Amino acid sequence: MEKGIALFEQERYEEALTRLQEIHEGEFPDWRVPYYIGSSHMMLQGYEQAAQSLEQALALNSQQTGVLYALGVTHYKLGNLGLAKAYFAAVLNIDPSDQHAKGLMDIMADLERQQGDRSPDQAAGKPQS
Repeated sequence: MEKGIALFEQERYEEALTRLQEIHEGEFPDWRVPYYIGSSHMMLQGYEQAAQSLEQALALNSQQTGVLYALGVTHYKLGNLGLAKAYFAAVLNIDPSDQHAKGLMDIMADLERQQGDRSPDQAAGKPQS
């Protein structure tokens, strides 16, 4: 596990992913294994896979703000703004001083306001007549 984390920290995400996936599920029930698998997927833009692994990490440690933050970013990238905002809010519930989560909550609120100002056709990407 430590070798996989070290590879991740060296920004060698594909190698980290390969190394961490070699650890069989249940063999090492540490939240960091699915967290770093999910984070590697996220860095490689595999957001669906990232969400699945990060949810596993969350199930193992629901108070880890890094996991919640990564889930927020992943769901933002997937276009799930409400869910992203909920994960950033969860970070702030645990650590109200987290400036990154506060900033992202502000961005989510701005995006929601912008979407609210658009007509349903504009929101769906349809041209105006």
